[in-house]
Amino acid sequence: MSFPKAALLKSRPMMILAALAAIALAPLALSVSMPDPAEAQAQSQPAASEHGAAGGLEDHMKKMNRSFKTLKRASADGKLTKESAALVADMEAHALACKDLVPPMASKLKGDEQAAFVLGYKKKLIEAIGQMLQLEVALLEGKNAEAATLLTAINLTEKQGHEAYNKEE
Repeated sequence: MSFPKAALLKSRPMMILAALAAIALAPLALSVSMPDPAEAQAQSQPAASEHGAAGGLEDHMKKMNRSFKTLKRASADGKLTKESAALVADMEAHALACKDLVPPMASKLKGDEQAAFVLGYKKKLIEAIGQMLQLEVALLEGKNAEAATLLTAINLTEKQGHEAYNKEE
């Protein structure tokens, strides 16, 4: 005769065994799901040579810029459509990836100055991502005049960010 699983857990020894197994396996589950903070920091800060590599900061910025230029041309030609939102989604994905990377200029700074620099960089990207989300909504709703205004705002945010966080020596 077979017992349903629920009946097995109703017996006191089985309940104790299940509780002990959960307690014994908890550290294993935590170690698998929680990354080492030092490792996570190292992964989010590529070496200077990796900034231009595929998946690096420069690579994401170039791809984001390509989509942005296409959108600006479409806006100038009066050809923004709901389908243009896909380009914005691409920009958003690259901007999100950039937010978790550290610009090369940060390596020239130390301590609190570096932390403030990186925080400012992330805040500027978050501002741009917010504008991109608004642009995506405007495009999906067919509000092309609003989309054109948002493109101008994103362009300004981009210039401000590049001036502050991508200075050429």
